[in-house]
Order: sequence, then structure tokens, then C-alpha cells
Amino acid sequence: MIHDAQLVIKDLAGDAKVTIINSDSEIILEMDNSLADDPKRALVYSDLTAKVTISGSRLTVMVRGTDLDLEVEGIGSAVLSGEGAYIAGTDEDSKRWASQFDSVSEEDSSQEE
Repeated sequence: MIHDAQLVIKDLAGDAKVTIINSDSEIILEMDNSLADDPKRALVYSDLTAKVTISGSRLTVMVRGTDLDLEVEGIGSAVLSGEGAYIAGTDEDSKRWASQFDSVSEEDSSQEE
């Protein structure tokens, strides 16, 4: 579930399947690009609060917001920024990440004193 987030989905293969359901269980979008005559190559949503399901073979997905809960399956790579925790693979221990800018600021301020 994402809350007040910006969501960008780039479908490089033209086979994305996207379902977006808001908190009232109303379907906002149900799309199967593999069946479209003219597949959409990118979708952009702003101020989105919904449950989003995305599948496809060559996707780039960007989600920006606060209070994000994401579950991802597949092969590929991920870039995380901000502050949060994640679990990768079958490892049940969550790991934390923090913004590079926060780390750099703290190091710079300690060196100046």
C-alpha cells in the first residue's frame, strides 16, 4: 500500500499488467499492455493512495512518498533512498538504510569541531 505517493511505471517490453485499487476497493486502473493495440510505455500518478500490483518482463518502477509498504518479487536491481528497512531474499532479518546526505552531514559536522 502506498500513501500520497508519486508512482511512475515505465514498460519497456509493452507487456505490463497494472492494477491500482484505492482504499475503498474501487479499481482506478486495470491494464494489460500485452493485449493493447498501442501499448502505453509510461504511466505517471501523483498523490496516489492505493494498493498497486504490477507485473511485466522489463519494467522500471519509481515510487516516491512516505509510509510506503512494498513487496517485490523477481530478478533485477533496486535503489533505495531516504530512511527505512528492507528484507532481501529469504533472510528474515530486516536491514536498515539511511540517506547518504544524512551520513555525510554528520561526518562533516564532526570533523569541523
